Amino acid sequence: MDRLKAKATVKLQNLKLKPLDTTPVPLSRRFPFSNLKLRKIKASLKGRYTNDKSTAVVILSVNAGDLKLRSSMTDVTVVKGPSLNGLTLDVEKPDFFITDYDVPKKNFRFQFMNSVRVADKPLKLTYIHSRRDNRTVVDGSLAFDSANKLSTNYMLGTRNYMLKYSYMHKGVTTLESCYD
Repeated sequence: MDRLKAKATVKLQNLKLKPLDTTPVPLSRRFPFSNLKLRKIKASLKGRYTNDKSTAVVILSVNAGDLKLRSSMTDVTVVKGPSLNGLTLDVEKPDFFITDYDVPKKNFRFQFMNSVRVADKPLKLTYIHSRRDNRTVVDGSLAFDSANKLSTNYMLGTRNYMLKYSYMHKGVTTLESCYD
């Protein structure tokens, strides 16, 4: 055993090595997607167990510049063997848009959000369209102050319309009147 160690040492001593090249290589040559700055990767696992049923959801989220890339998967995807049931892919730009793709249903869902000022009060508008369900919803919310808020919801092509007024009394009790 000692003889083997000695031979290995001798061979390493006789080996001629070139000096290391210390010139910096541009990041774009080392990694092809180096211009995409991934700021933060988040993963979460949520589960619930009751006597008759248990569920689990895994969410992987990556911040890529202004966008958030998210993938979620339910326990159905892995319990009965690999499948695409329960797999959803999302692209989001916070406070601007969300695009969801439900892989097993092959359904796209688009949501666009915007905020404008009306009489110096914030009006938040949301437009949601689900392609496979052929459903379009428009939401609006106008906050008069921290205690008074008016919101509306309408599903195009149907008679589903909702108008709601919320009043928060002394920051504790909320009173809502709604027309549906």
